[in-house]
Amino acid sequence: MDDPFFFREIPSRLDAVSGLLDETTAALVEHRFLAPGQTCRLRLCLEEALVNAVRHGNQGRQDLSVRLQLHDVGDGCLVRIYDRGGGFDPHGVQMSEPGQPGGRGVCLIRHFMDTVAFNESENCLELWFHRRDCRVEEHDHE
Repeated sequence: MDDPFFFREIPSRLDAVSGLLDETTAALVEHRFLAPGQTCRLRLCLEEALVNAVRHGNQGRQDLSVRLQLHDVGDGCLVRIYDRGGGFDPHGVQMSEPGQPGGRGVCLIRHFMDTVAFNESENCLELWFHRRDCRVEEHDHE
């Protein structure tokens, strides 16, 4: 696989996630994977995955870090999120009952991404989505 077109490493803290989300969505727009108005769903998925990496993967340990990479795979984008956890099966996670914590973020990610998997050889969560139509529509102003 080619080198990522975007790479960031942040401290394993929830307050570091917001800035990374801004940078990541800006990079996806810049590289024409998304149009400016199409970032909401992807941003939600990235936020859930990054928060899970901090809370569950790194067990809240602030001495660790979380890495994010974006790869151009032709007709889509591969997002890789690395933490120090042991991994999990994203398809084995079930939606929790109302009022109970757990599972909703992974279920949202599975719903909005085209493919979600844990890559055991790379020890990272992989989210893949098709390139969206990023043409700017021209309107006739008469």
